[in-house]
Amino acid sequence: MVGMLIIILSLLLAGCMKKEPTVIEGKQMLEYGDDLTNQTFTINHEGEEIEADFTAIDPEVDTMELGETEHLIELDGKEYLVTMLVEDTKMPVFNGIEEVLTFSGEDVDIEEELKKHITAEDPVDGELEVSFEVIAGENEYTYDVEAKATDKNENETVETFQVIVEIKVVKEVIEEETIAFKTVNKDDASLNKGATKVPVEGENGLKEVTYKVTYINGEEESREKVKEEMIKEPKDKIVLNGTKVATNSGSQSSSNTGSTANSNTSNNSNSSSNSSSSNKQDKPKEESKPESKPNVQGPPGSTLTGNPADGVYTFSYNDNSLPGGGKITQVVVIGGGAVVTGVDRDGVQFDYAYSDNSFAFGKPNLSNEAISKVQSVASKFANSVK
Repeated sequence: MVGMLIIILSLLLAGCMKKEPTVIEGKQMLEYGDDLTNQTFTINHEGEEIEADFTAIDPEVDTMELGETEHLIELDGKEYLVTMLVEDTKMPVFNGIEEVLTFSGEDVDIEEELKKHITAEDPVDGELEVSFEVIAGENEYTYDVEAKATDKNENETVETFQVIVEIKVVKEVIEEETIAFKTVNKDDASLNKGATKVPVEGENGLKEVTYKVTYINGEEESREKVKEEMIKEPKDKIVLNGTKVATNSGSQSSSNTGSTANSNTSNNSNSSSNSSSSNKQDKPKEESKPESKPNVQGPPGSTLTGNPADGVYTFSYNDNSLPGGGKITQVVVIGGGAVVTGVDRDGVQFDYAYSDNSFAFGKPNLSNEAISKVQSVASKFANSVK
């Protein structure tokens, strides 16, 4: 019994003699969500700095909980009471922002699509409340977006973005296109040199072309040919160019007459011969008269060039400049119709046929006023030569 009392007294005395832990003034500041593995902290006591390990304190620090907690740590046989303070200073972060966003399809919910592209994340655990306000900008493709993100520790981030939206639509488009006829020139020995004849007028062809067309905000961005189908083959225009050299019958007749005269003179006496020779020398030589041009008058400002053949009349035209660029180089009247030849403002030749109101080689690069003038000139020439 006495022994038991002695043991109890010893334990009580040992408990009374144990020192209370030393309270360290100040707080250890920690960031919310920090990983403390392999990290240390410093205890400052009585001018001495002691490095300590977070794994040695009791209880373990939970950085996912905000606020102050107290912890015991034993170093070199001494116990210290330290205070840890966990704070959250990191704000939510917005990402995925692009100045220009492209969406495909005609029925796009812009507001919902913007919300999908503008996202936010918590730098620690991603628990966020995110709200958006989408405001139409200066046009239907510009938007102002105000985004607000709040994490579970009440850290709030607000950002405003201006976003340009591109609506991409791809369609299949079918178009009919003209195939310009070709002009085939052939030599014709039955026509005088310089004369032309058009036995076959050219006819444009027609084809159906399918394109895959890409539109951005309603404007065509690009197109790709998918297929084409011939509807009507073009018909070549045939132009015969004369190569025949015209003979001068007047010169031949004069030559024959002179030969006969010489023969007759040789049979006369010397005096007659001398008289005849004298008279022949005194007589002025007749000059060959140029072939007269037919009395064909074109519109004012035009000049008939060359001798017409087979009803083909070729004119130069002084008033040949076209509004907006380009010019007329010649006008050919054929069988009551007219073909106006010229160059467009790119310097590319064109032929306009009055008979069927069409251009060869495709539509030239001319202004609407220029095309009207070409048509008017063709009409004037066609009506001037009947």
